[in-house]
Amino acid sequence: MSNSNKLLIVEDDESLASLLQEYLQRHGFIVSLLYKGSRAVETVLETKPDLVILDLMLPDTSGLDICRELRTSWRGPVLML
Repeated sequence: MSNSNKLLIVEDDESLASLLQEYLQRHGFIVSLLYKGSRAVETVLETKPDLVILDLMLPDTSGLDICRELRTSWRGPVLML
């Protein structure tokens, strides 16, 4: 595993988020979870993950809006669910 192994999952479905986290941690990734999108941009800029896994439809904001805002100051990869 390379040094690029920090992931942030932004997913409001807690069971799906936990399942993803468990699976990815078993494969050597360091995984952080957010269940709401309101702090996603701030968290990405603070923690600088190697990949963001972003739910498209969050209850408090759109995953697309988060991605657009992220792109103004962060160029890391984003995987949309």
